[in-house]
Amino acid sequence: MISKPKRMSVDDSASEGAATVSAVHGLNATLGLVIHGAADGIALGASSLASSNSSLGLVVFLAVLIHKGPTALGLTTTLLSLSLPLSSIRRRLMIFSCAAPAGAIATFLLVSAFGSGSLGGSSNGGDRLGWWTGIALLFSGGSFLYVATVIQPISSATDPHAHSHSHHHPESGHGPEPSGEDRKLGKYQRTALLMGGMILPVVLSLFVEHSH
Repeated sequence: MISKPKRMSVDDSASEGAATVSAVHGLNATLGLVIHGAADGIALGASSLASSNSSLGLVVFLAVLIHKGPTALGLTTTLLSLSLPLSSIRRRLMIFSCAAPAGAIATFLLVSAFGSGSLGGSSNGGDRLGWWTGIALLFSGGSFLYVATVIQPISSATDPHAHSHSHHHPESGHGPEPSGEDRKLGKYQRTALLMGGMILPVVLSLFVEHSH
């Protein structure tokens, strides 16, 4: 007897497509936060060698240490919401955890070997390492904003639990009406919060005296 090939149902193809999309979004989130961690490490390594400001290294170290835990938690919850295998989540979390130490050690060794005189970006004999530390922190913040504003909303949209509830329409009587907690921020509200978070540090810096 000749067995007939099994036809792939619509649900099977949809589940495979959702798994592929989840894998891509998980890779983007991991890559963005790995770059974020590496930039933190570069800033930490450069600030530890800055001679003009001895407290710069301590400040950068405390800043990296304080936010590293919440960032790792955010990466874990994002990958869990994408229904990725636990082994893959552990592997990606390990790579993220090693990004900052690797960046700090590599920067420290490279700057110690070649010296900071070859670094550009600062005029009038200023602190070149301090300048590059600021650039690394800006790049770190930009990569974090990318993950928070682009990857996180996409991962929430691809949550299988959210899709299962989206098939129930309130007017049909098959599901409860969406509560206030289920409503998401709109495009303009999210943009306003983002701009407010970018402007607030600038405003606060105006009230802090800079020592030269």
